[in-house]
Amino acid sequence: MAKRKLVFIIPLILVLVVLSAFTACAKPAPPPTPTPAPTPAPTPAPTPPKVLKIGCSIPTSGPAAAWGLPTYRGNAIIIDMINDRGGVNIGGETYIIEYIAEDNEFSPAGAVASTEKLITVDKVVFMTGGISGHTALGTASVTEKYGMIYSHTAFSIPLMSAVNYPYAVRWSASNAETVVPVYTYAREAWPDAKRVALVALNQPSSISTEIYVRKFAPHVGMELVHSELYEPGMKDFRPLLLKVLVAKPDIIETCAAPPPEAALMVKQARELGYKGGFVSICPFPERELLEIASAEASEGYAAYGYPVEGPMATEGYKELYRRYVEKYGEWDNIASMANFTEAVLEAMEIAGTTDADEVMKVLESGRKFESLLVGEMFFGRGELYQLPHQGIYKQYVQQMQNGKGVFVYSMTADEQLAIFDELGWTWEDTHAALVK
Repeated sequence: MAKRKLVFIIPLILVLVVLSAFTACAKPAPPPTPTPAPTPAPTPAPTPPKVLKIGCSIPTSGPAAAWGLPTYRGNAIIIDMINDRGGVNIGGETYIIEYIAEDNEFSPAGAVASTEKLITVDKVVFMTGGISGHTALGTASVTEKYGMIYSHTAFSIPLMSAVNYPYAVRWSASNAETVVPVYTYAREAWPDAKRVALVALNQPSSISTEIYVRKFAPHVGMELVHSELYEPGMKDFRPLLLKVLVAKPDIIETCAAPPPEAALMVKQARELGYKGGFVSICPFPERELLEIASAEASEGYAAYGYPVEGPMATEGYKELYRRYVEKYGEWDNIASMANFTEAVLEAMEIAGTTDADEVMKVLESGRKFESLLVGEMFFGRGELYQLPHQGIYKQYVQQMQNGKGVFVYSMTADEQLAIFDELGWTWEDTHAALVK
């Protein structure tokens, strides 16, 4: 019996040994081959922004360089501010702005030549600049020929004829706008003043100044009793001022005089014994008043301006001031005139195109735009300029006090419009005869 069990067990052991050997020799099945991941498509490089070229014909040399150079520098800084914020988006495409300026040397011929070059050679899409009426008219003669928007700062009655210059818009307050806050404040500063004399540079801006002062002064109990024009570059104002002083003015309006000439006028009037006040419905020339006329001589001088420091200043003006000082070492108050018509850029974004006709439709619509510097603004005053091409926004008055320009008064856009409505000025009774 034991033998039979042994016979049965031995073959079983042999089978198990063979199976074990076979299993040990067999190769393991290979793991399944993984499906390769799809090769990702290369990430496209970001599309570089396009370049939008804007031209500027402005005097950076000659007698008006004291206006033109700081205005140009301020404009360039504003463009840097816009580019640093991402540029502009027009029709779904991003544009970085390139600002190209040409010196017009404060001459109409220079304005024509520089504008022609900016449009035909540099290929700008709209023009800025101006400063003075006679140079702005030169630029406008070219921009109108090409159907290009021209955003200017010039005090010029002919140029304000929007019918004759349908592509010209003025972002900066004209004399018609600045006379209201400046003379309203003058009434407060010199409550007994009644007689105003005007001394102005002989160019189109001066004509408009005389009209507005003559028409508005009675609104605040004053009258324009004398006016004199002088040629650019005058150094000795005393013969002219002697004629002015015969009229016994309480206030002398220095009008559209370039800053050095306005300051020289103040200095020489004081030397002749004039004790009254000075005002200007043009920008406040703080640096020149201090350097040429002295703080004592210019005490009380009042003009319109824009605050770049203190509680009245917008954040945009504070940034402009900071960047200007960092770049040029000291602030020039004329740079506060810089604005560069951001409204035109915003209108291009709204229109989705740089086409001048489409952009003008947006500008003329009466909608409000947001400026980095002045805040809310819009284009209006169609009753005075035939078409609503005048920028309207809050205005400020600055006065020399103890050797420093201090902001002493402000007037909102709505307050200005209420006075304009009260005055009832129209194109026909202010400008029409002067552009024929």
